[in-house]
Amino acid sequence: MPTLSIPTEELCTILSDHGVTVDLEDLRTRLPYIGVDMGRVDEEFEIEVFPDRPDLLSVETLAWSLLPFMYGKEPPVLTEPDDSGWILTVDPSLADVRPVVLSAIVQGIDLTSSPDLADMRIQHIMDHQEKLHTTLGRQRRKVSIGVHDLSALEPPLTLRLVDEKFAFPPLGFESPWSVDKILNEHPKGVTYQHLITDRSKCPLLTDANGTVLAMPPIINGIETAVHRGTKDVLIDVTGTELVACRTALHLMILQLSMFGGRARKVTVNACDGSTAAWPNERTNKRSVHHHYLERLIGTTLSEEDVRQALGRMAHSCPAA
Repeated sequence: MPTLSIPTEELCTILSDHGVTVDLEDLRTRLPYIGVDMGRVDEEFEIEVFPDRPDLLSVETLAWSLLPFMYGKEPPVLTEPDDSGWILTVDPSLADVRPVVLSAIVQGIDLTSSPDLADMRIQHIMDHQEKLHTTLGRQRRKVSIGVHDLSALEPPLTLRLVDEKFAFPPLGFESPWSVDKILNEHPKGVTYQHLITDRSKCPLLTDANGTVLAMPPIINGIETAVHRGTKDVLIDVTGTELVACRTALHLMILQLSMFGGRARKVTVNACDGSTAAWPNERTNKRSVHHHYLERLIGTTLSEEDVRQALGRMAHSCPAA
């Protein structure tokens, strides 16, 4: 299970911003009820997150889930995203390499209140990406995520294949590196080069000016890195499994919404010729017989019991 170290003060501050006065002893006692194992508790909460709770892998998404679960408060509602006008076109050659490609824009995130706050939030975004890479992404095989400063980009975007001689400045470096050098010498390249089975077929995401956003699933480019002045970002998610990629995209959006961001849709022209706009925020509806719930749990429940329990998990349950 992934381990998450949550600064106690940060979690309390986020909850306080949403009208909650935190009792630390109560939080320590009841936090495991949401689907985590408690470890060390002092200036940080160290928790192990159960595999079925990828929505708890950042302090922001954890706080979002705690608001209804522990405190009976409505979590922030994600507004219906409108169309940004941005388009990402995926070359058909990606069909046998990394066929699932999603994208979204999030505007108005707050990384400018103070340098310390900006640095902390940027680190949280990076940590969240890596936790999702490890869990949902199965070490980036099924899912890889990039977050980019939108102001450095010009639409439309293109995802295509390049060979090992193509060069661009990777994250952490100012000078161009060839794809081959990245895979053999960059720390991320060395770790994940096994995901590139054919070096003549390396995915590369670029904008209209040729600026390199990323070489998924290995490394982002330096020119689009998020920084203290970033207000709007573009998220790209590539992979091999649609449900995992869609979940990762929505969880990144949820985290950024806790920084004040609002999502907007990006149209993706996929490698199979289909077109879809992301994020897709359709609400899923499920019907469950009341007696089945009672048999499953082994206790008698009133309709109000069921409604309250679902509400604590941020689900709505209309009256019968």
